[in-house]
Amino acid sequence: MTVVAEPTTNSPRLTPSASATGKIIEAHDVTVSFDGFKALNNLNFAMERGELRFVIGPNGAGKTTFLDVMTGKTRPQRGTVTFDEKTNVLRTAEHELVRRGIGRKFQTPTVFNSLTVYENLEAAAGFRDGTLSLFKDPAPETDDKVNSVL
Repeated sequence: MTVVAEPTTNSPRLTPSASATGKIIEAHDVTVSFDGFKALNNLNFAMERGELRFVIGPNGAGKTTFLDVMTGKTRPQRGTVTFDEKTNVLRTAEHELVRRGIGRKFQTPTVFNSLTVYENLEAAAGFRDGTLSLFKDPAPETDDKVNSVL
């Protein structure tokens, strides 16, 4: 697995607000083993607010384990993960991590078949930050466009 822990001079950056500076997430000396196999061995990683990173590597390199640790799904045998310079990801309940903005997108998209497109969008986006109101009562022409694509 290739994890670039230090940004290069041409690292893509999103534009954070003036008050949003500092590390958004940091891992220090993270080790995860499965039946004696070290999937992650003393991993160190830091990401600044507004920074965009990609994790690439071959199958079995530890990418999924890395993301699982960073989002609190997997607990390492050793190391620390800190979100927003104050939240210990490894000692925070999963539902609290979601409230604080930690989540991930899995490789296989999943939808609730019993819900409409808009209801699925509400479920994905609206619980934490209130953006579900963006999808309320769409104009009929918007409905027609969405339905024609589906």
